[in-house]
Amino acid sequence: EAQDALATVDLGRADDGTPVLLEWHSALAEPLITVTAPLAEVLALADAVAGHAGDDASVLAWWDTSRRLALFGGVDVRFRDNLARPLLLPAAWESRRSAARTVEAKLWQIDGNQTDDFDVFLDALAAPVTEGVARLRALAGDRHAYVAVHVTDAYRLGAERPARFGIGYKDFPNTGQLHGVVRGVKAWLREQGYDAYLVVPHADTAIRVYFLTDAASADTLLARMLPFTTSNPLQLEEPRVVGNYGGFWVYDLDGAGG
Repeated sequence: EAQDALATVDLGRADDGTPVLLEWHSALAEPLITVTAPLAEVLALADAVAGHAGDDASVLAWWDTSRRLALFGGVDVRFRDNLARPLLLPAAWESRRSAARTVEAKLWQIDGNQTDDFDVFLDALAAPVTEGVARLRALAGDRHAYVAVHVTDAYRLGAERPARFGIGYKDFPNTGQLHGVVRGVKAWLREQGYDAYLVVPHADTAIRVYFLTDAASADTLLARMLPFTTSNPLQLEEPRVVGNYGGFWVYDLDGAGG
């Protein structure tokens, strides 16, 4: 029954009939199958991009974000296929990964013949800034392109590129006493030796802290595009930030407004 489910998913349908991930609800504290941006934030992003991007513009974003942008905002996106990546499983389920992939492929109607460049996108985000920007521009080709990244993309990139982007998380009780919570978070991070982190709400009773596990990860393009304590999106010269919608940060890859 639904009340006993470990997770539930809300689906829409693209013009070709394939399912579109709208919202993912997990009943577990740890990431299960996926983590993704809240639908409300995607809708705000879709409105902004549809209103400000030119007709010739395209958007580079995680595959599920891309499909929602195309569905709700009529936005031209580079990644149009369901990819079901990453597949986040608890350690106790690791032996069932192959079976889980089969279920995911059936749900999302993945035929294994996708020819997109999503791996190029991931490699660009996990690269140093200058190299990463160059890779994204090559991926965009002659199109005027925007890049939209969400704070949850950092955890997903770590799952897809663990050797190049080290990230972990820890949940802290949200007692409502902000200063006390902040002190506890900072004390724990200091004890663990983590300098780069960001804090996001997680349910009503907790906050989640994502932290980078090494200095090299903090120097990657994605880390610099998100508001970790060791970065400031507003100070990144290339690409140039043009908007912030909840956990989303949007960049103009060409350095000029759309």
